[in-house]
Amino acid sequence: MEIAIIIPALNEEESLPTVLRELPDGLITRTIVVDNGSSDRTAEVAEAAGAQVVREQRLGYGYACAAGAAAALDADVLVFMDGDGSDDPGQIESILEPMERDEADLVLGTRTLGSEAEGTFLPHQRLGNAMVSSLVRFLYGQRIADLPPLKAIRVPVLQSLDMKEMTYGWTVEMIVKCLRRGYRIAEVPATARPRLGGRSKVSGTVKGSALAAYHLTGTTFKYARKEVKGERGAVAEDLPRELYVEVTNRCNSRCRTCIRTYRALEPARDLEFAEFTYIVDQFPRLDRVVLHGIGEPLLNEELPRMIRYVKDLHPGVHVLFNSNGMLLDQQWQRELIGAGLDELRISLDAATPETYQAVRGVDGFAGVVNNLRRYSTLVNRGNGPRPSLWFTASRTNIRELPDMVGLAARLDVSEVHVQRLVLFDEGLAQLEQSIHGTLGPETDAILADASERAESLGISLGASGLVSPEESLSEAGPESKPWSLCHRPWTTTYITANGNVLPCCISPFAAVDYAGLIAGNVFQAPFAKIWNGAKSVDRRAAMGTADPVHPCERCGVYWSL
Repeated sequence: MEIAIIIPALNEEESLPTVLRELPDGLITRTIVVDNGSSDRTAEVAEAAGAQVVREQRLGYGYACAAGAAAALDADVLVFMDGDGSDDPGQIESILEPMERDEADLVLGTRTLGSEAEGTFLPHQRLGNAMVSSLVRFLYGQRIADLPPLKAIRVPVLQSLDMKEMTYGWTVEMIVKCLRRGYRIAEVPATARPRLGGRSKVSGTVKGSALAAYHLTGTTFKYARKEVKGERGAVAEDLPRELYVEVTNRCNSRCRTCIRTYRALEPARDLEFAEFTYIVDQFPRLDRVVLHGIGEPLLNEELPRMIRYVKDLHPGVHVLFNSNGMLLDQQWQRELIGAGLDELRISLDAATPETYQAVRGVDGFAGVVNNLRRYSTLVNRGNGPRPSLWFTASRTNIRELPDMVGLAARLDVSEVHVQRLVLFDEGLAQLEQSIHGTLGPETDAILADASERAESLGISLGASGLVSPEESLSEAGPESKPWSLCHRPWTTTYITANGNVLPCCISPFAAVDYAGLIAGNVFQAPFAKIWNGAKSVDRRAAMGTADPVHPCERCGVYWSL
């Protein structure tokens, strides 16, 4: 965990050397002193002690804190501490402990819970704190005992708050916005020490005390009554109702559009039935369960049993999976229908054996077509769900889309879906294969031909995102923040065959840092704790910003379709 400490300072040359010397060794990655318009040697003293100095000429505690934070956004956690010596640097480690245990997003070093030297916490400070604490409890439903200068907050959480109070109201704005958005706040005891020099800019003057009281109470009221349209809390109120479970990560294809062909992201294994029930039992309600991931689900012989279990446990749940169809013989067809499967998707990607092998890396086209023909015959007798065909489009196969529609009609399949190719710079998943944002006369004609054939044959032709292929192909650059519309961090989770919890089924393809994707492991911690753990909360917090957590910044931008 990368820790940066931000020390706002105005005329603190007398106290800073001691404060900086007392910082714990080996804990702080970066030390930033923000010179807020000092007339003394504050900046020179800080630089001499090895600190990075940021200059902010606009007077105000909030301005200084914001300037320091802007210089340290590459850190994981920011610690704020005054430069006058009234905070004890030795207590930074205890401030960080709730974050290290993944129990808090904001930690307050609460002086009223700790010890204090005589005269350090003046009567009017106590009165002001008590008044604001009572307001916070009344308006936001949680007791906060102090508005301390010593505090720690995770960077994605701070970025999501869109801080506005640039003077005395910075700390209370941070607290009440965290409360409003459901972030976890912890208070730990902190020592209040006498200043090492100078006079307080707040409690040291009548004017400063009056202004502080005005801003603190005003800010507390303002964010309680202010409506925030479309606000989604970074802490999810409910567990997801849509669950992706990768029942196996083994596969019998060598698809040139799949990252599994080129990289072993996790050890190969099948999910055992007992493991599946252990996962599913942790969800009080499920509306949709998807039993695929990076692998071929029909390689797991327990699949029908899994389908029956989740259907019995959650009546009305919609269960589906995507298969390459190579193993979909008559025995599998009967078992899947008997288990109560609701939807079967077949990835085909081609209308000819030659293109099928070029895209999917195996000679399996004829076998899949024969399996589909038999399955459609079985379904037409009133048994089981109708299949749909899925076509991952690239420049290698886009010319066969119209013929794919014709093939679907001959197989009595009523739906064809054009799926997005996720670029990961290997095989066919490279920029030169991309169609997204590069439509020309030839591609326009292909799409028009496919749409006309679909309409004449009674085939439903769609694309990812429940839109038409033409809409899906429209340009979506980073400036449009396509990730900001995603609902999955609040509604959906994806669990691999090894128990790792990932943001979604697309993320393994788009990620540069796969290990960084993993929010936790359900065989090591309860899912509910992972769902609102630090990594999950950070991802939600960043979704509405211009700087989402990786790989969400690639979503909708680096897909070819």
